Amino acid sequence: MRITEATPGATLRQLPKALLIAALIAAPLTAVGQVRGGETAGIIVGEHEKSSGAGLVIIHSLKRAR
Repeated sequence: MRITEATPGATLRQLPKALLIAALIAAPLTAVGQVRGGETAGIIVGEHEKSSGAGLVIIHSLKRAR
C-alpha cells in the first residue's frame, strides 16, 4: 500500500466539506445555548376536559379478543 502525502491543493479542496460538517454539528449546539430555561412563554396551555378513559378500555378489550 502506498502512502501519499497531502498536497496543499488537496487540503484546500477538503476544507469546504470540513467547514460544512462543522457547521452542521455546531448549529444545534448553538441553538440550545439560546433557549432560555425556566420561561414558560413557549408552552401552550389550554382548557382540558378530563376524559372517562372509555377509549382505553375498548382498545384493551379489542386486543384481548384476538
